[in-house]
Amino acid sequence: MLLMMVPQMMIHQFMVEQFPLLQKTTYTLRRNLVTTGGLEGS
Repeated sequence: MLLMMVPQMMIHQFMVEQFPLLQKTTYTLRRNLVTTGGLEGS
């Protein structure tokens, strides 16, 4: 609901600015999950 009130350009600008950080965080989390999963042999 709150996003509906925010102009589209602001959302786009926010996504462009935050994407590298989100991508890095997602990569780190995925790598950690793969590492722990590999240790458990699953």
